Amino acid sequence: MERVASGVSCYDPAQTDKLCDFWQTTLTPSVPTTLYYRFIVQDGAATAYYDDDDFRNGGWGEARPNLRDNGYAITVFDPDFQPIPWLQNAVVYQIFPDRFRDGRANNNPTGNEPRYSFPTNPLDQIIVKSWGELPEGFCRSYQFPAQPCTEQPRGRDYFGGDLRGIMQRLPYLQALGVTVLYLNPIFEAGSNHAYDTQDYGKIDKFFGTNKEFQQLAQQAEKRGIRIVLDGVFNHVSSDSPYFDRYGHFSEVGACESVNSPYRAWFFFRPQAGGPCAGPGGPNTMTYDAWFGFDSLPVLDKNNPDVRKLIYAAPDAVARFWLNMGAAGWRLDVMGDPSFPADFWPAFRAAVKATKADAPIIGELWKKFEVLPKVLGDSADTAMNYRFRNAILGFFGKVDDKGFPDDGQSDQPPSLFAEKLISVREDNPDASYYTMLNLLGSHDTQRILWALTPGNRNREDREFNAANVAEGVRRLMLAAVVQMTTPGAPTIYYGDEVGLTGDDDPDDRRTFPWQDGGAVTGAAAVEESTASIEAEVAAAEVDAATNKGKIPGGAGGNADLWRHYATLTSLRRQHDVFRNGELSFLLTDDANRTLAYLMRTPDKAAIVAINRNSTPQTLQIPLRGKLGDATCFYDALDRAPRKGAQDYTAVAGVLTITLQPMSAAILIPWHDQDIVAPGAPTNLTATAGDRQVTLAWSAVADAARYRVYRSPVSGGGYVLAGETTGASFTDSGLTNAQAVYYIVKAVDAAGNEGAASNEASGVPSYQIGWANLQWPPTMNHTISTINRTPTAYGQVWIDGVTSQPGATPTLRAQLGYGPAGSNPATDAGWQWIDAAFNVDAGNNDEFMASLLPDAVGSYDYLYRYSTNGGRSWLYADLNGPVAAGAAPANPGKLTVVASGDTTAPSTPANLRVVSGSPAGIMLAWDAASDDTAMYGYEVRRSSTAGGPYTTVALVTATGYTDTAVEENGVYFYVVRAVDTSFNRSGASNEVAGTAALRTVTVTFNVTTPGATPTGATVYIAGTLDRLNGGLPQWNPGGVSLTNVGPNSYTITLTGLEGTQIEYKYTLGSWDFVEKGSACEEIANRQLTLAYGATGAQTVNDTVANWRNVAPCGN
Repeated sequence: MERVASGVSCYDPAQTDKLCDFWQTTLTPSVPTTLYYRFIVQDGAATAYYDDDDFRNGGWGEARPNLRDNGYAITVFDPDFQPIPWLQNAVVYQIFPDRFRDGRANNNPTGNEPRYSFPTNPLDQIIVKSWGELPEGFCRSYQFPAQPCTEQPRGRDYFGGDLRGIMQRLPYLQALGVTVLYLNPIFEAGSNHAYDTQDYGKIDKFFGTNKEFQQLAQQAEKRGIRIVLDGVFNHVSSDSPYFDRYGHFSEVGACESVNSPYRAWFFFRPQAGGPCAGPGGPNTMTYDAWFGFDSLPVLDKNNPDVRKLIYAAPDAVARFWLNMGAAGWRLDVMGDPSFPADFWPAFRAAVKATKADAPIIGELWKKFEVLPKVLGDSADTAMNYRFRNAILGFFGKVDDKGFPDDGQSDQPPSLFAEKLISVREDNPDASYYTMLNLLGSHDTQRILWALTPGNRNREDREFNAANVAEGVRRLMLAAVVQMTTPGAPTIYYGDEVGLTGDDDPDDRRTFPWQDGGAVTGAAAVEESTASIEAEVAAAEVDAATNKGKIPGGAGGNADLWRHYATLTSLRRQHDVFRNGELSFLLTDDANRTLAYLMRTPDKAAIVAINRNSTPQTLQIPLRGKLGDATCFYDALDRAPRKGAQDYTAVAGVLTITLQPMSAAILIPWHDQDIVAPGAPTNLTATAGDRQVTLAWSAVADAARYRVYRSPVSGGGYVLAGETTGASFTDSGLTNAQAVYYIVKAVDAAGNEGAASNEASGVPSYQIGWANLQWPPTMNHTISTINRTPTAYGQVWIDGVTSQPGATPTLRAQLGYGPAGSNPATDAGWQWIDAAFNVDAGNNDEFMASLLPDAVGSYDYLYRYSTNGGRSWLYADLNGPVAAGAAPANPGKLTVVASGDTTAPSTPANLRVVSGSPAGIMLAWDAASDDTAMYGYEVRRSSTAGGPYTTVALVTATGYTDTAVEENGVYFYVVRAVDTSFNRSGASNEVAGTAALRTVTVTFNVTTPGATPTGATVYIAGTLDRLNGGLPQWNPGGVSLTNVGPNSYTITLTGLEGTQIEYKYTLGSWDFVEKGSACEEIANRQLTLAYGATGAQTVNDTVANWRNVAPCGN
């Protein structure tokens, strides 16, 4: 990297007493990609690694002595990748079909249908529940409940929700402001969640028919509502025609026979007594299953027939349902590592060929899952769980979803802002403006539950009125943010009326309809379009004639519903919330307040939030964002009508007092000028002594201009001054320090426009005269230890060099090169910095000597710079050399051989000691010489066999090359050099790679005494990040070795800096480790560290197991 600024502001309010240097490099990737990078800082033998902190928000980061995998990221995306307009403008509503509305009773299950191992095993039998009952296993994540939790979820409880019910409540959704329905899976499946697909071509029999889906799409389209389907293409059900583990289907499933047409779709491995047939007969094999759930065998996505099923065939699933009326796809576990690299690009091509504006939305939770998929060749966008994480951290408590800040609460406004800004920085517009900004989903605690104080049980979070009221207040604030920031706000069904519940399956309660979810039309004819339209029309009448209630017969919190409806209406009325750029104006950590601006060229809105329990007065700075006297009304408080509650900025500051736990959405009055002037053009910069003069083309409606300055290119601009004219002189600058400028026009209303082009200058002294003072000639006997005589040069700067001592920023170098050549253009010249000698009258005199390494005749002279070496004035014995000319009277240097002309012996046994991103360490055996050895030239090439370039001359028998790029491969040879610069032949060549080193990590775990005798302990987690092709989060995939009573061990390998999460199990998630009080525990985390030897030991203790005494489920 290049140091581009020295001794300048650190741009950090906490370090105003310090000065910093800035370094810069430029990369130009040729294809869309995600770049990960860290900084390696070296000072002598010391090395530090500087990368992001554990939040991974791209902020200040931190320095560490060891490598870790916390690199910063830059998304390099396809320039043609653009947002899908209808999704950018959407309000999304997620529905779990079985729990939203029961539209007809004649498709409800009876409970006697074959399912998995039922009727043999009653635990797999369908349970038919009444609307309003709690889901089976609802309490599994509760803490300290009033009644012990003894049940667990099995995905077998049904409540009767279906597509007909959704159709009947389309008017309700329309009244709420919904424009997109995201439906959890609706294809034929073996469980209520339908993530275990049995037939991709049919609607689940309990949800409806294919015809009803078409009718739903048609009825929704009439109301401006599109439908996004959930595609589960990583795995299918083990109780499906494709697999048929239980023999329920006429097809020969993959589990039943090695001759099944589906056999190659799955991954089988030998296991005595296993559930599937193999070459050795029945019950001889088992299979790979997603997350270890044996109900979900993983598909081989490299198999051509699997690809034909999903996207490649003309009637493939991805195409078929788009043609049936779906508008797009949400993709389950899109980031699963079992998907080949070319799978999703090919899937995308098929989808876009079928419906060009169909979005592909990835279930991608964390930053580093999202980034590789939003480059323009896979997903269009993702479910924005990072948004949810920010909301929980600021308004409540972060839950246990594997984010770095799990469990943290009451995070400051500045961190909340940092999180949202990080999402913006990481994403191209295409994904950023269409991300599903969710507060909850079928995979999380419901947002009201998550924001309600108290223990995780119904007593505290559902029956305690004061706690629930506080949760509602927090949810109302969270909804304000959700509806006023970029992305597609996504409401999980029922959140808008205060439906609550803990994590899966408690988050899948039934919608609280006032009629209790009763089927209004009983057993209506499923294919009757007329009947459906009549039902929807009746619901429309109900919504239109609603008197003080929630439209459509919904129960729940009416105030909360109206709040949501108001917000969706505001979002629809003001496109700035959908198209604007987000910037934070205020983050007051002490008072827990914040304000942000949403801005387009001609629209603006300010959202102010008081998260405090006491009233707070916010002073919101607007300078450079809006006019100094802009007047606003609070759209959340009342209709746009001028009155006493207007808010007007004074001197660029807007003052507003907010009540506890409240917000304001401030909209400028429509009759004000908030349109900024155009950008100045043709900005130029002319540098002088400690100043830069700027000039630009005037802007027609500009009243004045603001000039901004930065020490680096492309950002970091601070206000340098204002002027009414089209020129400006910036004085008092530091010579030899580059300065970069932009100019913005400001109109009479105070609106500041876009930036001009950037221009730069380097303030510097003007050299009046210089020379090579002495000597005119030098004769030198070649030597590695004896230098030439000292050569002197003088320079004069009017009024400057006459001052005592060395002139600041004046630099001098002595150089030599081929006789008769031009030192400004000939690469054969070698230069050395000269030192200040004395004041010589009005001149500064410099001195230096040379160490030529080859015999011959050379020219030598001086060169001088006052702008940090960006340009040079060359000078010979006659004085300054004209630009572009060869020197007329350079000094003459003759280098002759010594009496020693014998080369030393060739170094032997050159070897690579180690390689890492910090450098490649070399060592070799010493050489010998007949007279005197001096040292060794280390020579490097990027290709085997050369050509080589000398990178160092050292006296030791080892060298560390730090000028390397991570994962770069370099080839080295070494030559011995004696004191007369005689060189040996090249040593043997070696290749070194600047890559991360392999760490051997040993896990030792002590288990509780209650561990069943003979049990096998497993480690499950993100083990796919390690070597060996290990599975990801498979509870029975990687076993440990029993080495003593309650003692187990396993040794694995991986690259240094790799971070993994893991837990211990007894082979199933039903027997995963728990805490000392039988509570759920967070994932264990580990960063592989090489240390001194590359060996790392982890000693863990398991306190308890789920479903092993003393713990229940």
